[in-house]
Amino acid sequence: MTLPVPGTFIINTDGQIKKASVVPDYTKRMEPSDAINVLKTL
Repeated sequence: MTLPVPGTFIINTDGQIKKASVVPDYTKRMEPSDAINVLKTL
C-alpha cells in the first residue's frame, strides 16, 4: 500500500522550483516564514 506524501513547492514564473519541502510526516510542513523569505527573493 502506498500513501501520498505532502509537499510544498515554490515555483518561479520560468517554471523553476526554487524551494521544495517533501516530508513523509504530514504533521511537519514548511514554515510559513521560510516560504515568505523565498517568495521575497523572486
